[in-house]
Amino acid sequence: MPFNHMGGELLRSKSMQRDSYDFGDWYNLVDFTRDDNNWNKGLPAAEKDLANYDQIERAIADVHAQPSPSDIDVMFTNYKELLHLRQSSKLFTLPSGEEIIRRVDFRNTGSAQTPGLIVMTIDNGNTQSTDIDADIDAIVVMINATPDHQSFGNFRDHTGNQIDLQGFALSDTHNEGNMANGAYFDGSAKSFEVPAWSVAVFSQARQGERGLGLPVSEKLGDLPPFGARKVYIAGGFPLAVWDPAAIEVPYLGEGVYGVTRGLDSDTGYKFTMGSWDEQYSCGGGDCPSNYQGLGMYQFKLDATNVDSPIVLDAQLVESYVGKGWFIPGSISGGWDHTPARQMVVQGSEAVFTTSSLSAGSAYEFKLTCGNWGECEHGADAVTAGENSLPFSNNSGNISFAPSDDGVFQVEFNFLTKALTISPN
Repeated sequence: MPFNHMGGELLRSKSMQRDSYDFGDWYNLVDFTRDDNNWNKGLPAAEKDLANYDQIERAIADVHAQPSPSDIDVMFTNYKELLHLRQSSKLFTLPSGEEIIRRVDFRNTGSAQTPGLIVMTIDNGNTQSTDIDADIDAIVVMINATPDHQSFGNFRDHTGNQIDLQGFALSDTHNEGNMANGAYFDGSAKSFEVPAWSVAVFSQARQGERGLGLPVSEKLGDLPPFGARKVYIAGGFPLAVWDPAAIEVPYLGEGVYGVTRGLDSDTGYKFTMGSWDEQYSCGGGDCPSNYQGLGMYQFKLDATNVDSPIVLDAQLVESYVGKGWFIPGSISGGWDHTPARQMVVQGSEAVFTTSSLSAGSAYEFKLTCGNWGECEHGADAVTAGENSLPFSNNSGNISFAPSDDGVFQVEFNFLTKALTISPN
């Protein structure tokens, strides 16, 4: 829904009073007769603008700052023209943020852009899954806020290829001689020609079958295929056994959703959209985890084709078979990997008992499999266990400051990444 401040269509002014809430009609007047726009009714209140009086007086002294009734009429006519343009196609009122990302692009960008020229495109071609306007394949909106005529025609599609521009024409919703100011599409040069200080809307009328339109140049590959809907994975995973809406699967890009989970035994799994009513499996049954022993496994769903997503083969990405766990840091007495830093492994948990720690002192550490870079876990790779004492992130290190003197136990579940610190 568009938002417009009352009087904006009439060049309404508050005479430089930037906070007019308590100042009545003196600064807030709207003249619907279009004789005056309420400019230059005196300096604004000193309580907020005294320091700006010199600058405001210079603006008041500019003879071009006061619009005439004919200027206000032109603005009112242009405003109504904008409303008619907005109503000319449903492409100007896209129904969701996902559709905006899929369809809307800005072409005059980057270090080589022409300053003062906005080139916006709206796509409705055959790369879009829904057809929002059966009469139009694409729209181009150009705003030329420069004193010079501008030309533009360098459009590229979602694969980086140059688009062959053809079939565009100035929208017939424009009023003759107003905002578009004689703008046109040059079919031979394949460029849009827009005079100085003008706004022009061009449309590509559909000729029979749906054409290519104007696919967005770069964003399409990064848009989650399911939009705002969430994807989940369900299986025999620790903490969430076969719950269809417990483990969210993030979007990785290029149409693929993926998540890494720890396994201590073989299990099947499926992807869901939050319930068993909508699931993606392997031949109607559970998908195999390809279990190769204790470790972290990655599970992926390729949803490039949203009508028929494909479950990709599960892969072991970090094996913990035969691995020892260490806790180098000041909490264990040193940042090395000597036996004094080694933890006791019990199933999928590694446990370490500290020496006596002092209240109020900060003790830092990380968790590894015996060497830096091997199964290394810092503060950003762990989560707090349900009953853990608080710890924090200090430049990537896990930092623990006990409130009382004492000996503490550090438990790390390397499959769920839950870290629990508790009094011993």
